[in-house]
Amino acid sequence: MISFNGKQAEWAVWETKFLAKANRRGFKKVLLGIDEVPKDLSDDEGKKKQTLREANERLYEELLLSIDGNEKTARVAFNVV
Repeated sequence: MISFNGKQAEWAVWETKFLAKANRRGFKKVLLGIDEVPKDLSDDEGKKKQTLREANERLYEELLLSIDGNEKTARVAFNVV
């Protein structure tokens, strides 16, 4: 787990690590907005869109789980996510 304590001074290192993890897990393009998360899964590209939606859900989970909730700044970061 790559944890973030909410301190701005530690953001750059956490961001770099998180992007590397996102790439390894297959949701970096969703995170960066390169691949859009679909709302409608009924067309011909439904399978690809479902994969993107699942990547978005994994990304959200990873972000939430990476926040160290022991400090006030971490609570603020949690609320932003």
